[in-house]
Amino acid sequence: MSSVTRRFAVLFSAGALLLWRAHPAAADEEYSRARIVRLSFVEGTVTVLRPGVSDWAEAPVNTPIQEGFQLSTDKDSFAEVQFENGSTARVGELSLLKFDQLGLTESGGSLNRLALDHGYGTFSVTPQNVEIFEVASGNETFKPQGRAEFRVDLDQDKIRVEVFKGSVDVSGPDVSTTLAQRTSIEITPGADQPYTVSQDIQRDDWDAWVAQRDRQLAASTPPGGMQPQAPAYGWSDLNNFGTWSYFDGYGYGWVPGVAGPWSPFGSGQWSWYPGFGYTWISFEPWGWLPYHFGGWSFDPLFGWAWFPGAAWGWSPAAVNWYQGPGWVGWAPRPPILGTSHLPTPTRGCPGGPGCITAINVTAFEKGGPIRTRELLRVDASEGTPVVAPAIKPSLLAMLPGRPTKLSSAQEAVISGNTSKTTSFLERLTGSAPRGGRQMPRPAPVSAVAAPPAAARNDRRAAAWGGGHFGVAPPARSGGSSTAARGQGGFGRSEGGFSRGGEGMGGGARGGGASTASSSSGSGHH
Repeated sequence: MSSVTRRFAVLFSAGALLLWRAHPAAADEEYSRARIVRLSFVEGTVTVLRPGVSDWAEAPVNTPIQEGFQLSTDKDSFAEVQFENGSTARVGELSLLKFDQLGLTESGGSLNRLALDHGYGTFSVTPQNVEIFEVASGNETFKPQGRAEFRVDLDQDKIRVEVFKGSVDVSGPDVSTTLAQRTSIEITPGADQPYTVSQDIQRDDWDAWVAQRDRQLAASTPPGGMQPQAPAYGWSDLNNFGTWSYFDGYGYGWVPGVAGPWSPFGSGQWSWYPGFGYTWISFEPWGWLPYHFGGWSFDPLFGWAWFPGAAWGWSPAAVNWYQGPGWVGWAPRPPILGTSHLPTPTRGCPGGPGCITAINVTAFEKGGPIRTRELLRVDASEGTPVVAPAIKPSLLAMLPGRPTKLSSAQEAVISGNTSKTTSFLERLTGSAPRGGRQMPRPAPVSAVAAPPAAARNDRRAAAWGGGHFGVAPPARSGGSSTAARGQGGFGRSEGGFSRGGEGMGGGARGGGASTASSSSGSGHH
C-alpha cells in the first residue's frame, strides 16, 4: 500500500487545475489531460482500474473518469459514461472499455480516444467545436463524422458495426471506408473477404433501451435554457430528483427532494485524483452537477438550494476546506454570481453554526464513505480556511470504491480467454432469438431509487455505510413516474419552479418509469 501511495504526490494549486500526463500522445500532438467525464449509470457489477494502481475498484454512479481509466462490466451488468457536451458511451455485459486519451487539443477541442477491447457498446456523439472522437476495437478504428450514433460488437476476432445516425469512417489493416446512416459492416480479419458492408440494421432490446436513454437526456434542460459554456450532462437528474425555483438576487436555484435534516456533501466519499486532489463522489443519483459546478446557499427557514452561477469550470468539489485541531472539514461553496473568481473562504461558513461537515484526520486519510458515526461537531471559528487538506492519501482514498476481486468472467474478458457467447452473427442468422444480448432491466417505482440485482448492491451498501450506487433504467414503454418534491422553501410552487406565481411542472422527463430519491445527509444545521 505504501509503495502505491508513494507514486503520487499531493499537489495543490489555488484557482487552477494541475495538468498531468498518464499516456504519451502522438509525436505531433500536444494536449492537456485536464478532462473529467462522468460514470452516469451503473447496473450490476461495474469496476474501474485507474492508472498507477493495481487494484480494481467498485465504481459507483458519479465516479469521475480520467484518461487511462479502464471500465469493466460483469455478467448482467451495464454502464453509461456521459461526456461534457452530452455525448455518451454505453456498454453492455462482459465489456471492457478503455479511456486511452481524454484531453483538450491546442485549438480547444476535446480529444476522446476510447478502446472497446471486448463486448458491445453504443456511442452517441454530439461534437462541439473541433472535436476528435474515436473508438478502436480489434485492429480497426471508428471515427464519426459530426453528430452520429453507432454500435460496436466485438466477438472474439469478429467485429460488427451498425450506424444508426450520421456517418462513421472505418480504418484498419484491411479496410478503409465510410459507413452512412443505416448501414453496417462485418469485419473478419484473415478471411478471404475481410469485410462486408450492407444496408442491414438489426435492432434489439439493447438498442431500444439506448434510444430511450437518449430521449430522456435530450428532454432535460434548465429553466431559462442552457447558459453559454454550461456542460450538457446531468440536467435530467435534477429534473427527476428535485424542483427549480426562482430566488430574488440569485436567479433560478434547484432544491433537492430530500426529507428531514439534510446538507450537501454528506452522503458520499472523498477520492484523491492526480492533478485535482481530493474529489467528491456522491452516492446521491443526482450528485454530479450540484457538487462539481456552481454553489450552494442556505436559508434558515427552507434549507439548501443549488445555483448554477456564472462560472462553468469543473471542480473536484464545490466546497471550502477547513482544518482544525485533529480534524478536517468542508462546507458548501457559495455560488459565483456575475463574477469569474472564487470567493475567499473566511472563518465560519455561510450556513451558520454547524454548517461544516468534519471528521478526524485519521478517518479522512483512510478514505471510504463518510459514516455518520465519524462526524464531529466542531466550532467553525476554530477552523483555518485552507486551499485543500494537506493530508497524504491512503490507497483506499485513491480509489472511487471498495477494492474488489474481479469475477472469473471479468478476468477472462481482460485476459482475452473468453468462451464464445451469443454473438451478433448468431443474432443475424437467427440461431439466437432477437434481443439475445442482455440489457438493463426496468426498475419498480419506489420511494428510493435502487438498481436491479438488489442483493448484490445491498451487500455493498451495507459494507460501505449505505448510499446510492446506481439508478435503474426507466421502463421501456408506458409505466408511471414519480418525482421527488421538496416541501415548501423560498416561496416556490409545489409543482416545480415558480416566478411571479406561475408554477411549471417538475416530474420525470423522457417517458418510462423514473424513481424519486429520499436520502438523509450527514451535515448539521
